[in-house]
Amino acid sequence: VMLSIALNGSSGRMGGHIQAVIASQSDISLVAALSKESWEPAGITKSDVIIDFSIPSATLLVMSEMAGHPKPMVIGTTGFSESEHTAIRLLAKKVPIVLSSNMSVGVNVFWKMLELGAKALGTQSQIMIEETHHIHKIDHPSGTAKTMIALLTQASGLTMNDVVETLETPSPGNHRVSVISHRNGEVIG
Repeated sequence: VMLSIALNGSSGRMGGHIQAVIASQSDISLVAALSKESWEPAGITKSDVIIDFSIPSATLLVMSEMAGHPKPMVIGTTGFSESEHTAIRLLAKKVPIVLSSNMSVGVNVFWKMLELGAKALGTQSQIMIEETHHIHKIDHPSGTAKTMIALLTQASGLTMNDVVETLETPSPGNHRVSVISHRNGEVIG
């Protein structure tokens, strides 16, 4: 049985990697490669599954294109607002959706360890998250770092009022959770 995939975000870094994997498989076909340069939503209806590594507005556009006939989705896009997350949760009541800010097995194991550590330490410690990504990374902090923040605050009893986010340099002051984002050259990730 051939699995038909529509790929949203096909011109991005992850989109290129996903296309290479699909091309190497004999039982998977790419029926739509969607990007800001190439938008053919008719391919969405031909697919069995939609893989989305794009930007929030493009994810929502795909969701609206398939409104009458929703398809299962794998969403690796980050940067959604709370109302956009709500729209995804509503769609997930109709079709299976895998949504993660990072699909890496290692990062998901790390998140579990982080959650356990935060529960054990509670509000007794100061936490610093420092991340580095390539200069093309749009969001900061990244979706991975935002997931870390959510896990830390939920597990430790801290709130978002305890979090300070900065780009490149630490913010002065005494903060319970500090997040520093660096964007350097062609760093992988």
